[in-house]
Amino acid sequence: MSEDPERQSAVQSALSDVAFFLKNDPDVQAYEARESAFDNGAFLKLLDQCFSTLDPDNNGISLNEVMTALRQPEKFSRDQYVMISLTAKYFDLIANMSDDEPGKETVITQKDKDMLARSLQDSNLNLAELHLWCFTRDGQIRATTPGMGLPPLA
Repeated sequence: MSEDPERQSAVQSALSDVAFFLKNDPDVQAYEARESAFDNGAFLKLLDQCFSTLDPDNNGISLNEVMTALRQPEKFSRDQYVMISLTAKYFDLIANMSDDEPGKETVITQKDKDMLARSLQDSNLNLAELHLWCFTRDGQIRATTPGMGLPPLA
């Protein structure tokens, strides 16, 4: 079930604002720089554990559901909140890990989560590095820089 396009646009705009503020979150920065004990394993474990909490209607984690969680930091541990922050920041990357929705990918599904886990484990890249290596458009993974190619083992 997809959301109203106007609502989706408003949520996307709000998520862009949140992403701006997340750039200054020291825990998010430490993960991205690989200077933290919070690594891919911790991220994936928490995403798996919190998936049903973030997706109470069991139809995939939407931008709206991520935004709702970000507005309620008191409901989560610090590590859970870092995972939610990273999920928000890299929402489009994660939602597009598998082509399992008709049209534009609007939610993070269990299949997206599983494909992300496989990609992060196989390539030894974190979310920031995977994002630098690829982006998804029209259901196809393309290099962000001409000639860069796909990530290792992709």
